[in-house]
Amino acid sequence: MKGEWTDPDRGKVKLKDYAETWVSQRPCLRPRTVDLYTWLLKKHITPYLGGVQLGKLSTALIRQWRADLLGNGVSVSVAAEAYRLLRAVLMTAAEEDHIIPRNPCRIRGAGDEHAQERPRPGRLHPGQALPRPGAARHLREPAMG
Repeated sequence: MKGEWTDPDRGKVKLKDYAETWVSQRPCLRPRTVDLYTWLLKKHITPYLGGVQLGKLSTALIRQWRADLLGNGVSVSVAAEAYRLLRAVLMTAAEEDHIIPRNPCRIRGAGDEHAQERPRPGRLHPGQALPRPGAARHLREPAMG
């Protein structure tokens, strides 16, 4: 902390209310982004954390929320999107509005999407056999005759 005082009564606002206001106060968001944020809030964030007061949110609670999402079959990509939205909302609550002393979204790598490794062109996949020399030559060279 930087010696700034945070009013504990302000931390009593519920995440659902604060997050919905947060989205509505961002007029520069594209309509599709607003739709995505609204969907993430309704589907993945507020059912778990929406009733929690901002001042009661902790890194442990958020870690459990994320583990529950992943354990319930939510993809890593969607869980990362939801986490990034939650982190942005709580960053505003901490740094701009001074409702909470610090952002509890401190889970290393939680906002990252780890795409499965994609094979590069020209590389073999596990179990793929090497082509026989000259096997596809008839496709590359014009027939003589």
